[in-house]
Amino acid sequence: AEEGASGSAAAAASLVFGKLEGRMRRLEGRYESLLAEAHSDATPQSKLGEIHKEVGRLHAPVERIGRLKALREELAGVADLLRSAEQERDEGMAELAREEAGALRQEEESVAFQVLRDLLPKDDGTEGVKGLLLEIRAGAGGEEAALFCVDLFQMYQKLAQRKRWRFEVLSLDEAEFGGYKEVVAEVTGEGCYQQLQFESGIHRVQRVPKTEAAGRIHTSASSVAVMPQAASPLELSVKDSDLKVETYRAGGAGGQHVNTTDSAVRITHLPSQMTVAIQDDRSQHKNRAKAMKILLARLYVAAAVLSVKKHTHTYTLPQ
Repeated sequence: AEEGASGSAAAAASLVFGKLEGRMRRLEGRYESLLAEAHSDATPQSKLGEIHKEVGRLHAPVERIGRLKALREELAGVADLLRSAEQERDEGMAELAREEAGALRQEEESVAFQVLRDLLPKDDGTEGVKGLLLEIRAGAGGEEAALFCVDLFQMYQKLAQRKRWRFEVLSLDEAEFGGYKEVVAEVTGEGCYQQLQFESGIHRVQRVPKTEAAGRIHTSASSVAVMPQAASPLELSVKDSDLKVETYRAGGAGGQHVNTTDSAVRITHLPSQMTVAIQDDRSQHKNRAKAMKILLARLYVAAAVLSVKKHTHTYTLPQ
């Protein structure tokens, strides 16, 4: 599957109905108000238990909002450092700054997802939750990262089997040397989003790869995105006129039918230029349905996360 450039998120943000930035401020304000009330001599003893309970519930979300703000300040500092290093032609320092910026951006995305979940209504398994899309992508580490991607996929698949959740692979991009470049699965079942929502982020492993003859330990990473398919105040309104649907002949192995009919489907959301292409199934209709599920989930997440970031600075770091 293909995605547009970072500017695509800006168009996706227009699909979000809700002011998450305002919710962040209200949550922080409520937390500060509760702390002041808890330390006030005028507060009745009978209310303290309830106040402390709510303070405990809000503490972690408020800390995550603070961390998100701190990460943006750190990114600003690294951007300044990188510009200075490039002006002074200090390539060693510039490379260190780029690596630090990459790590900070990854953490910022992960924390932004967590803040988004904090601001959304909680999933208790009874509010019409349909399920989620689980997207796993191989990151840094080459062949070992692709193998780690398989390990993560099989771990979640086995968990779904134990929990009796429905687990369906929507898209699979295999690496030439083994492993997965990317895999997307749909998970449905009672409480699935509640239990998997905090898996989003960068997963790293340090181990001796099977292909390592010298026995050296390698560090590899894969990203996991848990994209909800649940009823919430964040609603998408995607018009048919916003979509460009293309069909084409599938490539690679797949049998006579796959390679001789236009079964593959590519759907582009024109306002955001976000694109999803699926060719896994022999049926064009099934491929289209899978592509739409993935596209809508990605639009939902891109729009919601950008709403969390609204009215903040964006730092473009030279590569």
